[in-house]
Amino acid sequence: TLESPSLGAIAQPLSATGGAEPAPAGDVTRGLVSKWTLDGNAVDAVGSNDGTTSGVSYTGGYIDQAGSFSPGSSYINCGSDPSLYSDSFTVSAWVYLDALGDGNSQIRTVAAKNSDHSNRMFWLVHWNGDWQVRVGSNAKTINGGLSETGKWTHLVVTYDGASNTFELWVDGVSKGTNAESSLGGQGTPFYIGCESDAYRMFDGLIDEVRY
Repeated sequence: TLESPSLGAIAQPLSATGGAEPAPAGDVTRGLVSKWTLDGNAVDAVGSNDGTTSGVSYTGGYIDQAGSFSPGSSYINCGSDPSLYSDSFTVSAWVYLDALGDGNSQIRTVAAKNSDHSNRMFWLVHWNGDWQVRVGSNAKTINGGLSETGKWTHLVVTYDGASNTFELWVDGVSKGTNAESSLGGQGTPFYIGCESDAYRMFDGLIDEVRY
């Protein structure tokens, strides 16, 4: 099983191949496929999956700068390179929610890789007052509890292909596990701040996205 990600280890790599394995002191990228610091751009700091931005501005973040997202116009498309798909993965981000969404019309996506609900790798969102993640193509879900505005929150999703289980962590606390054996999303773009182009966009700041 995957080890519990801790807030004290945010500078440590969260492996895209399964596991928050401790890294040697000073090694902050080992095991990462991609890392988008969002320090004034959407360049991939460790890989080749640079993002294409639409309507994103930059301001003070959790670490250096963060991307500022508006629900009407802002998102990042990081492409669909095969390196962004794995049968075991970890995705993490720091987020700062400006306003709570209400119902299906105001779902705020932190990050996603899916073409629709039937072809999904993962979908990490604020929905109806809560943090939530869905993994796979059968709408299997973990509810992470109340989303709060005006504060930084650390979100981590892990999926272990060996056991077909996934887990959601909010500020270092596990919010439970669920099982899913049908992992989709292969060949679809990895998005930050939206579910797909200009759809279900985030409202607030996103920083330090790691895969």
